[in-house]
Amino acid sequence: MSRQYTVYVIPTAWKEIQRLPGNVRQRVKRAIDILSRNPRPSKSKSLNTASISTVENELRRLRIDN
Repeated sequence: MSRQYTVYVIPTAWKEIQRLPGNVRQRVKRAIDILSRNPRPSKSKSLNTASISTVENELRRLRIDN
């Protein structure tokens, strides 16, 4: 059974996504969709932050393009 997660994008980030060129915007939207199925993909990198101590608040980076 597959678990579905909710991915929230803050309004300022959504506006920036809308300003991207079409092909890049589609890759970002696809990456967000993948994150809803797997919040920790193998190609993502955990970010070290001192203020976050719980797993549910873990910050990760997912690279879309070179």
